[in-house]
Amino acid sequence: MKRLPAIDTVRGIVIVLMILDHTRFFFSPSIFSPTDLQHTTPALFTTRWITHIAAVAFILLAGASAHLYGLRHGERGTRPFLLRRGVFIAMLELSLVKFCWNYRMDFSMTYLQVIWAIGWSMVLLACVISIPRLVGFSAALCCILSQYIAPAITGRADTLPELLSALLCIPGTFVLPHNMAFHTSYPVLPWFGLMWIGYLGAPVLLARSVQARRKLMAYSGLACFALFAVIRWQCEDTSSLTAFLNVQKYPPQADYLLVTTGLFLFLYITVEYFHEHSLSLLNPTLSIFNLFGKAPLVIYMIHLFFLQILRNAINWYPSVFNSIPIFNTTPEGLFHLSAVYFIAALTSACMLPIALLFIRTKNNTSRTSIFKNSKEYKI
Repeated sequence: MKRLPAIDTVRGIVIVLMILDHTRFFFSPSIFSPTDLQHTTPALFTTRWITHIAAVAFILLAGASAHLYGLRHGERGTRPFLLRRGVFIAMLELSLVKFCWNYRMDFSMTYLQVIWAIGWSMVLLACVISIPRLVGFSAALCCILSQYIAPAITGRADTLPELLSALLCIPGTFVLPHNMAFHTSYPVLPWFGLMWIGYLGAPVLLARSVQARRKLMAYSGLACFALFAVIRWQCEDTSSLTAFLNVQKYPPQADYLLVTTGLFLFLYITVEYFHEHSLSLLNPTLSIFNLFGKAPLVIYMIHLFFLQILRNAINWYPSVFNSIPIFNTTPEGLFHLSAVYFIAALTSACMLPIALLFIRTKNNTSRTSIFKNSKEYKI
């Protein structure tokens, strides 16, 4: 089956949103959480809220991509691929990704984040790809909802049930020998359940015609929004729009997953429509996002490194950057939100040649591998 351009393009769009979120983290215009409704501003809250879709889109697309890989290589080829790639990605969280976040390999506190969750979710997915679809959907929902029945963690996860709960269900901190501390920002089980949904849902959608697929995705997205609204009206403060939309990501609550999944489905429908109709004004933009979507892991690591370098440069040479209006700070020494958007756009632009280089290198390597294999076959 041919590679679906809409998948790479959607992944590229959420990569840019991820860059915006990480830029806000490194150059935050506030000393409080952007979702702290007592202190945040509408612009800051919106900036954080629109980036919520990134993690959900990455996980769902990883599941769908695993299905597409299985169409080409079969179950026997897919399982070892997911195992190898999953362990490799999870180990990146403890090595290169950790270094890119803080320039140090100090394990006095390590945050296990989205790369960690994606890696181990792939490993778990390799173990369940043979399970029938109906049973799989039910089990995946149970994984997503496991956070609601997991043992509570008070302080550090010192007991075995608390440790398992921190690793699998809800965020928690645990300490290993030699004073190595870890905090699971992304406990694996809810995110694995979401990846499993992506894996099981992909054949349901892709087996249909384009029009039928879009209709099913649209109805599914509307159902997600409707369930989200019911949950928020029943359980949460609705005194303002920001309060109504303020969802919890750590761990991913049901309302968070519903609204972000709905947004993802409508984003995919829109991107697929633009690809089909080849709108000339949008083609260059779609092509750029498509390139980003073909090199997600490389861009994830390199953009963190780039943001670290830029932040250090601003700290080392404040007089140079303060002369640039966009980098003027508040009396508290904080950047304005406009600077965050400017830096995010600059970072995204700098990632484009890196994506091109990676794709070109990967394609050349693939051709060389194919050529060698063909020679061996002829011999």
